[in-house]
Amino acid sequence: MRTALTFGLCLIALTTAVAAPKNKPANKSTQQVQTVSPREAYRAQLNDSLITIMAGAPSGTDLAIAHDIAEVLDDEDAFRIVPMVGKGGAQSIKDVLYLRGVDMGITHANLLKYYASNNELGPLIDQVVYVAKLFNEEVHILVRDNVADISALKGKPVNLGEAGSDSDITGHLLLQTLGIEVDERHYGDMDAIAKLKSGDVAGVMMIGGKPLPVAKGLMDLRGLKLRVPSGVWRVRMFKDWGASPTVLPYAQVYSALQSGTMEGQENPFPQIWAGKFHEVQKYLSLTGHVYSPVFPMVGENWWQSLPADVRATLERIALETQDFAWHEGERMDRELLPKLGATLKVNEVDKNAFIQASRAVYEEFAKEVPGGGELIKLFQALM
Repeated sequence: MRTALTFGLCLIALTTAVAAPKNKPANKSTQQVQTVSPREAYRAQLNDSLITIMAGAPSGTDLAIAHDIAEVLDDEDAFRIVPMVGKGGAQSIKDVLYLRGVDMGITHANLLKYYASNNELGPLIDQVVYVAKLFNEEVHILVRDNVADISALKGKPVNLGEAGSDSDITGHLLLQTLGIEVDERHYGDMDAIAKLKSGDVAGVMMIGGKPLPVAKGLMDLRGLKLRVPSGVWRVRMFKDWGASPTVLPYAQVYSALQSGTMEGQENPFPQIWAGKFHEVQKYLSLTGHVYSPVFPMVGENWWQSLPADVRATLERIALETQDFAWHEGERMDRELLPKLGATLKVNEVDKNAFIQASRAVYEEFAKEVPGGGELIKLFQALM
């Protein structure tokens, strides 16, 4: 279950950094000015007209807004706006106050009130200027199915985000205002979602504009009737992601999608194209969630019975075929994606969210399969 409240995001600046850059009056002779190299003159021009805006993480809404501001207002003849990747609204306030080279920042209005009231950063009102409200951002509360309302979180473990983060401060103030005392936890977003799925926490609070990047792809899978091939780990993986996976023979997939018995399927592009599944579906999400190597296997006794030169030849051909198969697979993907995209809406997804949500499966695989833990580490090292 998910619910959301909204808070305003705003643009702030130091009181001494509000005015537009002005040309400095010349106080040197013409002869002295002419001695400045073109390189140094250009450097000075770029820096005199530079305005930096500290935003948040690459996946956050505020960085996208900072880029939009730059796109609209950038004027090389007057000034240049440079968005900066930051660590959220709370840190942005500190960066505007103390970090060299930061002119403006994007933060939450309630965080300004928080720091102004506790005086942690000194007399804040005298140091920063509230420039403008930019947009509303939401507090998202993700809970397990047995939590029907926010009051049911009382006394339970709830993740508020990393200590000192926007969601930690805002979540604490919100729950305090509502009189709901929880067992506060401080995991990163990805770890928190994994712990929510495993039942280690009852709720997760996050801040972000719609769609919430860290949860979007996983929420889209919730309850989806999805056809999967046989394989216990494939089924477990999709169940952990919230889908309702069903093992079904490939030959029956088209009719199952057409009738609505199945709402989705997962396959490489060549299988999707060959099965004509694009005729009975609307969307194609590029999850890249599985890599399925295919390799020849032979009995050890039979292999050793072959002459050495025959074994060497087979090994050489196998390696050559491996390179051919990789290049052929890449070629088919390049050629088939635009063909599938002609009738399907192609969606990029947050792959890292899927990786993090698979941690429980990784742990189970490591426990149940001999050598599974080492195998997972090997694959992760290659990614």
